[in-house]
Amino acid sequence: MADPVEMEMMAVMRGLPDNRRLEMQMLYQNQRKDRNTALVLQLLVFLGLPGIGRMYMGDVGMGVLQIVASYFTCGFGILWPIIDLFLIQAAVDGKNRELLQRLQYGMQG
Repeated sequence: MADPVEMEMMAVMRGLPDNRRLEMQMLYQNQRKDRNTALVLQLLVFLGLPGIGRMYMGDVGMGVLQIVASYFTCGFGILWPIIDLFLIQAAVDGKNRELLQRLQYGMQG
């Protein structure tokens, strides 16, 4: 499945001159996070490495909290990263939307 934020990026780029479109597209592609990569990294919870998907996204604090919760709650904290498996792709989309908005404002300014 294609990146859902890319459709939004195409709409944003319509109003930009050609040279700015290419610049914005390159910046976005270099900084965006991949939904499937985050999901696969989050699956490392089953190998005893919770929170790696969150760290990949840039949510280092939440990733560390998942590790701490998993190891210091006698295993009960492992539920959080497992639940996060279902939420992480939407969280990546949110991070990519934030990136797109920052790039958009940077291109307009």
